[in-house]
Amino acid sequence: MTLGRVVAVVGIVAALLLAVPTPTEAADVSGKELLATLPGKIILGSNNKCNTITYVVQPIAAGAEKGDITIDCDGKKDDGKWWVAGEKLCKQFNTFGGGNRFCFDVKKEAGGEWAFYRADGSKTNMHLKK
Repeated sequence: MTLGRVVAVVGIVAALLLAVPTPTEAADVSGKELLATLPGKIILGSNNKCNTITYVVQPIAAGAEKGDITIDCDGKKDDGKWWVAGEKLCKQFNTFGGGNRFCFDVKKEAGGEWAFYRADGSKTNMHLKK
């Protein structure tokens, strides 16, 4: 095979690889959209301490940027607060999580499903109840 043919074959392979569609990247959910969507919603999930977690995001007054949230972790319950900080959803419970504050990036994935990401970039398995 001549050098010209090798270059032509490499060019064709490169063009084919570039034509392969890549998965759609998740879009960030804005703080405004978080405030408009989350009040009154239920977030479901699990983690290494709870097989089943249910977060109930309490409704807020128009224009408010924070509210109450409850958690049920395998039947153990706690109350806390939720708020939006910039483009992140934050929550803090009285005792769960050691009373520490946790904030999550929220992204809208293919099909409109919301995904919640920890500060280290790892994806949780929390999702909005449909």
